[in-house]
Amino acid sequence: MEPILRPFREADVPAIAQMWRESAVEWPGESADSDRVTDEKVRRQCVEGVHLSLNLIELGDRIVGYCDVRQADSEPEFAYVSLLNVSPDCHGRSFGRMLLQRSVQDAIGAEQRMIDLHTWPSNVKAVPLYKKTGFLWVPDTNVHMENYVPQIVNIPLARDFFANNDWYATHARELNQEQDREKWHGKEVFTYRWEAGDEFIQAVVDRQAYGVTAFENDDFSIAAFTGVKQVPAGIPHTMTWEIVNKRAEPLAISLLARSEDAPLRIDRQDQVVVTDRATVTAPFTIDTDFEPKNGRVESFVIRSDFVVDGMPLMLRTSAEQWQAVTLGMEFDRSMEKGARVEGVVRVENEMDRAWEGTVHAIPDPRVDIELPDGTFRVEPKTKTGVPVALTLLEEDLIELKMYAEVAHDGETVSTKPATHVIKNCPPGELRTHRNPVYLTLASNPVTVGISLKGGEIGIEHNSG
Repeated sequence: MEPILRPFREADVPAIAQMWRESAVEWPGESADSDRVTDEKVRRQCVEGVHLSLNLIELGDRIVGYCDVRQADSEPEFAYVSLLNVSPDCHGRSFGRMLLQRSVQDAIGAEQRMIDLHTWPSNVKAVPLYKKTGFLWVPDTNVHMENYVPQIVNIPLARDFFANNDWYATHARELNQEQDREKWHGKEVFTYRWEAGDEFIQAVVDRQAYGVTAFENDDFSIAAFTGVKQVPAGIPHTMTWEIVNKRAEPLAISLLARSEDAPLRIDRQDQVVVTDRATVTAPFTIDTDFEPKNGRVESFVIRSDFVVDGMPLMLRTSAEQWQAVTLGMEFDRSMEKGARVEGVVRVENEMDRAWEGTVHAIPDPRVDIELPDGTFRVEPKTKTGVPVALTLLEEDLIELKMYAEVAHDGETVSTKPATHVIKNCPPGELRTHRNPVYLTLASNPVTVGISLKGGEIGIEHNSG
C-alpha cells in the first residue's frame, strides 16, 4: 500500500482524531491523554489560525501523518511547524521526512525567510530527521531549530541552480544530534551548501539578522561582515564587503548599503568592476540614546543590496549594540533630607576591551552630588567603582541620572545615562515617579516598582 502525501480536507477530521489517539503515548504531558482528543477539538485545530500549509499522509483508510505549518503572528515572512506527528506503527518509513520536505517546499513557494520548530529535549533522536530537510539546532536551546532553505532557494542568483537540481537531493549536510555551533567573522552563523557535479551554492546565515550575509557559487563570492560581535554604541565601526571574482571576465557590481533600524546609521553606494577580488568598507555607528527592547543589548541589521551582472542579491548583517560601559549605583536608596550619604557608582564593562573615562552626574536642584574624582579605567569583563556622595535637599522621589564619557581615538563618547531613584517620603504620603520603562510608588514603609514593559512587580522595604 503506497502512502499518499496531500493537503488537509475537512472530511479528514475523524481520521486525524483517531491518529492522535493512537499517538498519545508518544507525546509528553496532557497530550498523552487520548480521552482529550475529540473530533471537535481536532476540527478547531485544523481550521482555525493562519496555516501556511497543513499536509497529511494517507495510508489506505487511515491518516498516519500530520504536519501543520503556521504563519508567525507578527512576522509575515516567518513560519513555524506547529505540530508534526506520525503514527507509532508507521515510524521508520520516512513519512516524517516526506511531511517536512513538503512543508519546506510550501515555505519556498510562499517566499518565507525562515521556518522553525521546537521539540522536547527527550526527542533528540529526531534531530537528524530535521537536519535532513535543512533545520539546524540553535545552540544553547532546548532543541529550537531554524531552517533558512526557503530564503536561500529564492535568491535570484541561485534560481538557475535549483531549477536544475533538487534542493533536498543536493543538500550537503551532517546528520548528527549535536547543536549547530559555528562562528564566522565573530558572528554566530549557520552555513548551508548544495553540490551538483562541479556546481555548488553556499550561503552563510547571520543568525541574529535572520538572513544570508555571505553568498558563493562557481562564479563569485560576496561576503558582508562587521568583524566583531560587540559594537559599542556611539563609536564608529567599519562594515566590510569582500568580493571575489572566479571568472575570466570582469564582474560588474553595484552596492547600496542602508540600515533596517533607525538607531544604526550607515550610508554607502558604490559601483565596482572586479577582475580578481575587491574590498569595500564603510563606517557605521549606533546611537546611544535608544531604549533596547530586550534588556541591555539590541541587535540591528545592515542591509546590503547588490546588483551582480544585472541580478539582485540582498545580504543582511547584524550589529549587536553594547554600551561601552554601564553604570549602577550602590548606596542606600532611602535618604533623609539634609543627610549626607556616601556610596559608589559601579562601572561595568561587558566588552572584550578596556575603557578609560569619567563618570558625570546630570545636575538636579533637589540633590547635591559630589564626584571628587570621577575618572576610571575598567578592564575587559570586569567592574570598578567611583566614589560619590549625595545630600538630599528636598523631600521627593528623585531620578538621579549619571553617564560616562569614554575615550576613543582622541575623542570622547557619552554612554546612555543610568537612572537611580532616590526616595524620601514623609509618613502618610505617597510619591510616584514614572519613566519610559518603570513606575515607582513610594510611601514611608515600602516602595513598589512596576515594569511597564514586562509587568514584573518588585516590593522593597524602605528601612533598608
